[in-house]
Amino acid sequence: MDNYKFPPEPFRYLRLLALLATWLFWFQSSAQVNEPGSDIWNAEYHRQFDFWVGEWDVNLRIQQESGVWEDKVQSTARIYQILDGKAILELWNENKVGEGIKGYSLRYYNEDLEKWELWLNWPRKNQSASSSLEGSFRHERGEFFSEFPKNDSVTITQRYTFCDISPNSLRWDNAYSEDGGKTWKEGTWIMEFSRKEQRAPAFVHGQAVHTYDNGNRCDLAEFNFFDEWVGNWSGKLKVSMDEKWNHFRSNVEIYPILDGCAIMTFMRYIDNGNEIKSFSLSTYNTAANKYEEGVLDNLPNSNFKIRYGNLTRDVLTLVDDDELTKSVWRKNGNQLDWDFYHKVEGAWQHLKSASLSK
Repeated sequence: MDNYKFPPEPFRYLRLLALLATWLFWFQSSAQVNEPGSDIWNAEYHRQFDFWVGEWDVNLRIQQESGVWEDKVQSTARIYQILDGKAILELWNENKVGEGIKGYSLRYYNEDLEKWELWLNWPRKNQSASSSLEGSFRHERGEFFSEFPKNDSVTITQRYTFCDISPNSLRWDNAYSEDGGKTWKEGTWIMEFSRKEQRAPAFVHGQAVHTYDNGNRCDLAEFNFFDEWVGNWSGKLKVSMDEKWNHFRSNVEIYPILDGCAIMTFMRYIDNGNEIKSFSLSTYNTAANKYEEGVLDNLPNSNFKIRYGNLTRDVLTLVDDDELTKSVWRKNGNQLDWDFYHKVEGAWQHLKSASLSK
């Protein structure tokens, strides 16, 4: 987003006028899911995951120690198109209230890598962290890979596969390799998807979002910190441009997911005639002992950013790995404030600021 080039000044105002009429709708609408896709994301490779959008019944087969496969878990997966069609959001929930498997993923086509990039979080009791895979489709089969060390001398390559894709069914399975992909060992999970609905239910404030039961999966104080963030927020957003602050309206919708282990945030605003949308997942990464924020927006040259940080006196400060961007959140009563910074020549430049209320 930092390198995005805005259109010439006359076109900014024309676009701004056209978008002003949508503001009232924005602040009354639900989150940015199931929206029509933008023409920006109309290449064939952008649309390779469209088959998955909708609501699915999922039969999870798990291989037992004896080697026998058993149908062990019945689940529901809801898959959404977000960010004008740039990304796909998955919420996966075992059909057991207060227990069972819960999962989230966000995936989009990374133009720089020329691959799909997948970010996932499938938390256990008070254990939450994000992980990622990369991959592509070939001959209607999607393969996505990640690596992690088994020991000092062996690296495990993990593969997730989508195959047997039809309008109303598909198969997902996993496999592992210890020799860089020369040979593969069968994994222990197979998911069989059967379509339930063409369109997954939208999110509604005051109603539990898919994967949220009672909030007891992650109930440590670090996770509870996010509880007061949940809701529909609106207010003023300032953007620094040409050494001046430009003022806009902003809408932020925050929902709890993964039964208390994370929140997802949808933000939208008009910036110099451009409709900016962003999605983020926030959690407490128990492996790193740090707060975590993963962010993706709808601009054409931006990629997923993940930031880590700490909480100091109710101020949450998160910095990305290259220490070039910083996000700061403050919750004070009915006010939620957000500031965004970019580092230039070793100094933080304040680029955006939002003051929001319910």
